[in-house]
Formats: sequence, C-alpha cells, structure tokens
Amino acid sequence: MPEKIVEGTTGGPSTQQEKLFDLRLLFRELWRWKWGVVIGTLIGLVIGINEARNFAPTYEAEMIVEHSGNDGIAVSAGGGGVFGAAQSLGLVATRSNKATSFDHFKQTLGSRGLAEILQHKYDLMQKVYKGSWDATNQTWIQPKVDENSIRWRIKKIFHYNTPQLPNLISLSKFVGGVVKVEAVPKSPFFRISVTHRDQKFAIYLLRITFKEADGLLAERDRRKQALDKQYLEAQLEKTQLMEVRSALLGLLMQHEQKRMLITADPPHTMKILELPWVSRQPSEPELLKLIGIPTAVACILCIVIVTIAASFRLE
Repeated sequence: MPEKIVEGTTGGPSTQQEKLFDLRLLFRELWRWKWGVVIGTLIGLVIGINEARNFAPTYEAEMIVEHSGNDGIAVSAGGGGVFGAAQSLGLVATRSNKATSFDHFKQTLGSRGLAEILQHKYDLMQKVYKGSWDATNQTWIQPKVDENSIRWRIKKIFHYNTPQLPNLISLSKFVGGVVKVEAVPKSPFFRISVTHRDQKFAIYLLRITFKEADGLLAERDRRKQALDKQYLEAQLEKTQLMEVRSALLGLLMQHEQKRMLITADPPHTMKILELPWVSRQPSEPELLKLIGIPTAVACILCIVIVTIAASFRLE
C-alpha cells in the first residue's frame, strides 16, 4: 500500500542536516581569525606588564593588641527606680547591647575629631598631601583644572567633582582608610596595621594614630565619668532610703574605680602585646595576578567575540 505524504511536514534527511551545526566549519572560521585572538591576547599581556612595571612597593607597620575590658559599669536589665533613671541617662547599661571601648576605638579612627587632633599636633595634612603643600610660602597649592579640556567635559557629564584643597574631611577619610584593624585568626587579639610607600611614615602614622585615638577616648570617658559622678551625688542628696543610698554608694565607688583606671598610664582602650614595628623589606608584586589575569581576560574575551562573529557568518 503506498505511503501517504502529508503536506507541510518536514523532517527529511536534508532538512535535518541543515539544522546540524558543523563544528569543523566553526573551527575553520575561528582559525581564520586567529590573529585577532593573538593580537588581543598580546594587548592584555602588554597591559599586565605595564601594571607590573608601575607597581609601587609598600611597607607595612603593625602592632598586636588585646581588648583591655575597661568598659565601665554594667548591670542586669530590668532595674527600676534610680537604676532605670541611670540607664536612661546612659550612666549604666546592660552588657548585651553595650559597645565596647574597642568598638569605639575602631569608629574613632575615621572620625573628624581625631583628624583635627592629628592636624593640630602633627600637621599631618602637610605630610600626607605634601605634593599640594608649598613649604616655602606655607600655603596650599591651588589645583589646576582645565575645564575646557575633553577630559573634564566628559567628567562633568558624569557629575565628577573638581579637585579641592585638602581638609579635615579628606584627612579623616585617609586615616580611616589606611589604618586597618583586623582580628587575629583563632585568637582574642587584634592587629592594627598601616601600609604606606614610605617606611618611616608608616610606623610614624601608626604610633601617633594609636596614641591620639586612645587619648581621645580616654578624655571622653573622663568627661562622662565627671557627669555620672555629679548625677550620683545629686541622687544621694535627694533620697533618704537606706537601700537606695547603699546602691548609689556602690555605683559611686565603681565610678571612682573607673576614674582611677582612666587617669592611669595609657593606653586606655587596650593592652599592647607587641609594640609597633615595620617590615624591613617592601612588598613584592604578584606577577601571576598583575600579568596573568589581564592576559587571560583579553584572550577569553577575544575568543568569545570571534566565536559569536563566526556563528553569525555560518548561519
């Protein structure tokens, strides 16, 4: 019986062969564009070599510290009466939600208050931004910007700011960015470090930053302790209940102990386990990353582009 042929159906041998993607033709097309891949890879290699040549060696200054545990007074939550009032004024706090002195130290590193102290005592801006400082005339050099150049016209389109003279905000960002505080793995200790191209400046900045940040926190605690003492003494004069007076006297004694710790020899916020020291040799470039990554990225990108172009040509 003759086989019926249904109109509009496909699936013959010739049609199936047309749907197959011949890899041999693709590789042949890629081979035609091999020089494009080679040139692109060489460009990536040149970029990597240029990055390696422009690598700036840096020195690292560091010190190891331990949290001192000098965090003031803390009582259990739920206290009422005088304790509730003291907690509401920040005089005492529960341990569950109280930041430690070391937390305050980390926050202080990038603060404007610390930057102001470092500038006032050490003229740190003149050292950090010495390229913008005219030592002869004791003035800052105004940045020169050609706003009519193509470069700055493009930057204006993307809302870039024009360069400004150094100020306390830029100094605080610099200090907060260059001074790192990291936990030492598998230990309760912390590592404070500074990385800089100048070996002497690296350890100098580490020392003065640690000293002034610790001193700033100590001064804040002294002021707070004075206010807390005034509050407790005022409450003692108001109340006649023996139990409340006994509790207030206990708090007053604890505050006096804390005041003695604050006025003791620095440091105030932490214990120094290893004094500041700086590496003798500068850092070395990682050539595998500096050269290998740009070369590999350029090669892969060129292969992808050529593959896409060859696929369209074969359709």
